[in-house]
Amino acid sequence: MPLRLAFACVALPAALAAAEPPLRYTVDLNDRVAHEFKVSLRVDSLPASASIFQFAATAPGTYQVMDIGRYVRRFQAFDARGAEIAAQQVSVNQWRFSDPQRVREIRYSISATYTAAVPRDTVYPMCASVLANDHALINGQAVFGFPRGMQGAASSVRLVRPASWIVGTPLRADGDVYFADDYDRLVDSPILAGDLTVARMDVTGVPVEVYAYSPSHVIAANQLLGAMRTMLTSAGTFLGKLPVDRYTFLYDFLKPAIRINGAWEHSFGSEYALNEAPYSDQLGKGVTDMAAHEFFHVVTPLNLHSNIIEHFNFETPVPSHHLWLYEGATEWAAHKMQLESHLKSPAEYLAEVVQKARADRLGFDTTWSLEKIAVASYSDSGQAQYSNVYQRGAIMAGLLDIRLLELSGGAHGLRDLIADLGAAYGKKRSFPDDSLFDIIVARTSPQLRDFFTRYISSAEHPPLREYYGKLGIRLIDDERGLPLRFEIDPNATPAQLRLRAAWLGNTAGAPPAPQPDTMRLRDAGLDRLTLVNASAQNVTYRGRPAVQVLPLPGHESKNEELLAIVDGTDFGDGTIELDVAGAPRADADTSARGFVGLAFHVAAGAAKYESFYIRPTNARSGDQARRNHSTQYISFPDYPWQRLRAESPAKYESYVDLEPGVWTKLRIEVRGTNASLFVNGAAQPALVVHDLKLGVTRGRIALWSFAETDAYFSNLRVGVSQ
Repeated sequence: MPLRLAFACVALPAALAAAEPPLRYTVDLNDRVAHEFKVSLRVDSLPASASIFQFAATAPGTYQVMDIGRYVRRFQAFDARGAEIAAQQVSVNQWRFSDPQRVREIRYSISATYTAAVPRDTVYPMCASVLANDHALINGQAVFGFPRGMQGAASSVRLVRPASWIVGTPLRADGDVYFADDYDRLVDSPILAGDLTVARMDVTGVPVEVYAYSPSHVIAANQLLGAMRTMLTSAGTFLGKLPVDRYTFLYDFLKPAIRINGAWEHSFGSEYALNEAPYSDQLGKGVTDMAAHEFFHVVTPLNLHSNIIEHFNFETPVPSHHLWLYEGATEWAAHKMQLESHLKSPAEYLAEVVQKARADRLGFDTTWSLEKIAVASYSDSGQAQYSNVYQRGAIMAGLLDIRLLELSGGAHGLRDLIADLGAAYGKKRSFPDDSLFDIIVARTSPQLRDFFTRYISSAEHPPLREYYGKLGIRLIDDERGLPLRFEIDPNATPAQLRLRAAWLGNTAGAPPAPQPDTMRLRDAGLDRLTLVNASAQNVTYRGRPAVQVLPLPGHESKNEELLAIVDGTDFGDGTIELDVAGAPRADADTSARGFVGLAFHVAAGAAKYESFYIRPTNARSGDQARRNHSTQYISFPDYPWQRLRAESPAKYESYVDLEPGVWTKLRIEVRGTNASLFVNGAAQPALVVHDLKLGVTRGRIALWSFAETDAYFSNLRVGVSQ
């Protein structure tokens, strides 16, 4: 007697029953002992042409053979009266119905790919299915099949699950029923269910949700969102407006450790399979870097793609020629956004370019062009080269950005080109896969055709030296002729400086607009200050209007820096003058020195900055060692004074005469990686630094003090070098 699988049946609400989609799946998540999904698919009818039931051979964006039919354990079809209809497996991913027009229900069990053993082509964990005691992960192609000819049919998925489980998915829902416009959308919308934590925020008005499963409860969604928040906000600024109406992050932290960690992008979300470890800042940074790449896939290929991607062939996949765009340009954009948002310094960005260039030369066959890698991506030989699309592909996207900026006088880079193409095509309209280069050349310049021919279709080495030289940035090779490092030329030509400014994200490549000569901080209003670990108030101190920066209540004795970031400032090279007065608070510890000063190159979220400050009580100490610590340079967070003093004694601090609580005039001059601190109008600097740790960069300006300091500020004056 044939085995019949039991499924819970729940009546649909009347409003939904009247508009049931053609394909109605039910998945039982209550029976998890064998790690097999019990799936039922109900249909009103099948046409005679729908005699084949298809499971996916692969899925968009994975570029690997999956052959999901290998995981099917039992497959049955039934008519309206429950009588079984013969169904025969005819290939690894296909079953044939003997009488498709009688079929009303299809039932099958399918093993979770994460735990099932197969001899080859193991499905990547981030593309897998998981059915465990306390959670489940459904990537659509790993659980759902479809009748041939009905890939475009709408579907619903009913989850029969434990009542305590939380469900995260980009799919729209009505209770436990989830809806997809077609099979492509079902595959494009993973489902994570179980003992999850949840966090939410808005980015450019678009709701963003984070769902996280952590088996040991050592990672929570709010921690992940906290780590990603600045990146997501900056990405929204970089893109202007997200091209989606919602976005969902799904994090599946696994234990024991898995060999391959990774992520899979989707139109309205992304799914991550990562090793579990107690949450740390390092883990948060790793998650953020990975999420930045996946988040940018909302642009390409998910909202800008060719006809091959739009109509994906789940039976016999056909590769697109443009992996350089889908993956390479996305990898570039994830890092370029962080450069323009001051989350990464130019030095850090350029170091990553060098790292990718060395990986390209040392880790892959450089005779393979980016186009060849794309076309062969489903073959074993192509898989061996595939990862280079994240190395050389990202490099070439960066070089294309420079070339576009050069040809347009700094007005139009790769980000602008992708935005233009997205407006012309977009999610509902694809571009012809074999015509993309012609389309770009027609929209930009005939001179780009040579770029595509030499560096995308052919395998010439990326012209790093030539292109970055246009920005006044020199490439230094090692003894083997491999890229070693970049050096930013402090004596670049005006043309190089203009193009460099455009590359860094300044409007139309122009130098930044001059800042006001003098800003009366009190008159400017406290609403111009973004406070970090601090509160602020307008006061009169020693006869002049000033801003007093104070620690938060209860934090008076905390060992933490206070910042009042001056909104609207954008400082790279130039001068900053500020009057400060600082002394230890009356209730401060006896070790307090009255730290007070200014910060510059402040990145988004105050994640990084550089600072000069003074220690007024040290200057007139009877201890000469203390006197020599009257001024200080630091770079937050990597170079606090303790590290600098230990690694380079006396190099980043010096003596200057100071008085606690007295107005003291500070002036700093910055050019490239060089900076000098002048005190009280002296003609010569009290402290000189030749290696600013953030490199050549830009950022906001902030008033800086310490929790145990009674700190006052007045007369901020900024001059920007042109």
